[in-house]
Amino acid sequence: MVDALTVAGALTITSGELDTSGSNYALTVTGATVVNGTLTCNASAVATTNLSGSGTLECDTATITLAAGGDIQVTTINMDAATILG
Repeated sequence: MVDALTVAGALTITSGELDTSGSNYALTVTGATVVNGTLTCNASAVATTNLSGSGTLECDTATITLAAGGDIQVTTINMDAATILG
């Protein structure tokens, strides 16, 4: 990413990688996020209703905020010192 990104509705990463970059741009998704590739969050603020898919979530030191009742169900989660709120 080269700037903060807000997605109105759902975000699907079909393959490949969405990376918030070393600049730690914020990612806001008003709907569900489906990760079948890789979502690399670095130290970014990430907000979504829930995370699912067959892909990989690279959390590093990100802060991930889920909507009330939201959950994370992806195949692989790599966490360093990430914070998950919801």
